[in-house]
Amino acid sequence: MRGRRGHASSATAPVLRSVAPGRSCVACRRRKIRCDRKQPCSYCTRLKTGCSYPGESEEDSISPRRPQYDQDDLVARLEQVEKSLRLLREQQRDDDDRGGRSLGSESLQQLGTTLGEMPAGPDLAMQPVSCGRLVGTRDSSRYVDGSLWTTLEAALASHESFDDTPMESEAAASPRRPHRQSSWPLLEENQPMYDLSLIRPRTDRVFPLWQVYLENVDPVLKLLHVPTTQRRLMQASQTSQGFPASFEALTFAIYHAVVTSMQTSVLGSIVAADERHDLLRKYDIGIERALANADFMKTPDMFCLQALTLYLSCARLRRDRDWIWTMTGVLVRLAMKLGLHRDPEVLKLSPFDCEMRRRLWWQIVVLDVLTAQDNDTDPSMLEHSFDTQFPTNVDDQALDISMSTPATNSSKRTDMAFTLRRIQLVQVARKVLFSNHFSKSNGYPILSRDEKLQHINDLNASLKQADDASLDINVPICFMVKDYTATELSRMYVVISLIHGEAPSTTTVQRGLVARSQEVLERVMALRNSDQYRRWVWLTLKDLGWGMAASLLHVLRSLPKNHQNESSWQTAEQFFALCNGYQDGKEPDSRWTLLERLRRSAEANRAGMEGSDPEAAT
Repeated sequence: MRGRRGHASSATAPVLRSVAPGRSCVACRRRKIRCDRKQPCSYCTRLKTGCSYPGESEEDSISPRRPQYDQDDLVARLEQVEKSLRLLREQQRDDDDRGGRSLGSESLQQLGTTLGEMPAGPDLAMQPVSCGRLVGTRDSSRYVDGSLWTTLEAALASHESFDDTPMESEAAASPRRPHRQSSWPLLEENQPMYDLSLIRPRTDRVFPLWQVYLENVDPVLKLLHVPTTQRRLMQASQTSQGFPASFEALTFAIYHAVVTSMQTSVLGSIVAADERHDLLRKYDIGIERALANADFMKTPDMFCLQALTLYLSCARLRRDRDWIWTMTGVLVRLAMKLGLHRDPEVLKLSPFDCEMRRRLWWQIVVLDVLTAQDNDTDPSMLEHSFDTQFPTNVDDQALDISMSTPATNSSKRTDMAFTLRRIQLVQVARKVLFSNHFSKSNGYPILSRDEKLQHINDLNASLKQADDASLDINVPICFMVKDYTATELSRMYVVISLIHGEAPSTTTVQRGLVARSQEVLERVMALRNSDQYRRWVWLTLKDLGWGMAASLLHVLRSLPKNHQNESSWQTAEQFFALCNGYQDGKEPDSRWTLLERLRRSAEANRAGMEGSDPEAAT
C-alpha cells in the first residue's frame, strides 16, 4: 500500500522543468523576489497564476491553471476603482451641499459657501513650508510659529534699549512661577471622593446665578440645551442624590462662567465686586474636584466634556495660557474617545443627541483655534480628522430629548446666531492666520499676504451685504453679531499685515493699520461701556482688544511723529484705563506686561524721536 501510494503520487505529480541559471520568471522579477527557476516556479504555483520567463512564447509556458486576469482585465478593474472613487467624491459633495458644515437657513447657507471660497493659490507642492522657532532659555524653551505676539515681541526686543524687562516668551518659558495655580488632582489615579458641600453656592443663589448665565453666557457661548439643563440644575440644587458626579462638574462650570462674565465695577446683588476673585478660585476648585469624583479621565461622558469645554472657554481669559493649551489637548483626546469627531448621524444616534454633540464638538474646535493663537502655534485639529457637521440653526425650544426626526434649519434668527457666526470666522482664521505647514496639512491653498488681505476684504463685503438683509440691528444680539463680524475681520486684516514678511514701510500703509486698530478698540470700548452690550463683550474683549492695542502701539512706535494722530493716543489711553479696571491684579498676565512695554516704547518715540516720511524721501 505504501508503495502504491508512492507510485500514484509520482504518477500524478507534474513534471517540473528547470530553467537555465540566472533567469527569473516575469512575476518574480517584477516583485523583486527570489525565484527557484522551476517551470512553473513555486511562487506562481502558490498564487495559481501563469509562470513565464523572458523570451518564452506563451505556448512554452506551462501552468497548472490558466491566468485569472489578463492585462485588459486589470485595466478594466482599475477603471472601475477610479469610477467608484469619483462617485464617492460626488456623494461627499452632495452631502456637504445638503447640510454638511452648512448653517441651514438660506441666507446662512450662502454665507457658509462664501466662507469656503478661497483663492486657488499656487500649487501646494511647490510652496516652501515655513518653520517656527524655539524661544526661551536653553534649559526651558518652547516652540512658536509666526504669530502676532511673537512678531511684535521680536520687533520690540530688537529696538528696546531702555528697558531691562525680560522678553515675554522668555518669562513664559522660565520655570519660575509667581504661584502654583492648581495641582489638578483629576490627572492622578486613585483619588479619594471629595466632599463638595462647602463649595456649592447656597440654594437661594442657584436660580439667580442661572438667570445671569442665560443673560450673559448662553447667547454668545451656546453649548447647552437650556430647558433640560435648567430642570436638572434646579433639581440638583435641592439634592445631589440621583445625579452623576459629572453633572455637578457642569454646575460648577456654569457658576464659574457666570462670575467670569461679571466684569463691570457694579456686579449687582448676586456677587459683590470684592468677592469675584475668591469665587473664581472657589469654583476652580469645585470643577476640578467634581471632575475627579467623576473619574472623567477614564470614563468621560457628555456632562464631563461640556463642563470642561465651558470651563476652559472662560478660564482662558484669566488663567495661564500654557496650562489652558495643555488641558485643551486633553479635552480634544477625550472628545475623540467619545466619537465627537464623527458626525453623530453616522453613529445612528437620536436627533437630540446629534445636535448636542455637534454643539459641543464645534465649541471644542473654536477653543482649539483660540488657544493656538494664545500660544503662538498651530491648532491641533486637522480637517481630515473629523467630519462632524455644523450645529443646526435652531432654537432650543425646537429641540426635545424624545424627538424622533432631526431638527430643520431655520431661515430666521435663532439662539445659535452668534455661535454659528463665531464658528464661521474660526474656520476663516484656520485658513489665513496660521503657518503654511498647517495650511498644507489641511489641504488649504497657500496664499500670499496680498491674497489673504483681498480675501478678508471680499468676505467682509459679502457678509455685510448678507447681514443687512437678514439681521435686524435693533435686536441686541443681531447688532452684536454684525459688530463682532466687522471687528474680528479687521483684527485678522491687521494680524495678516504684521506677521507676513517685513513690517509695513510706507506711512500710507501704517496709517491704514492705525485706523483699523483704532476702530476695533473704539468698537470694543463702546460695547464694554454700554449697559445693553457689556454683558456679552466679556467673551471677546481680550482677544480683540489686547491684540489691537498691541498692534496700534507697535505701529505708532515706528510711525514718524508728524504722521501720528492725537486721537489714536487717546484711544490707546482709554483702553488701558478700561483694562486696568478689568484686571483683578492677583494673576498677572505676561501679555499685559508686553503691552506695557509697547506703550513705553511708543511714548518714547512720541516724546523725542524724529522720523522722516519714506514716501516723501522717495
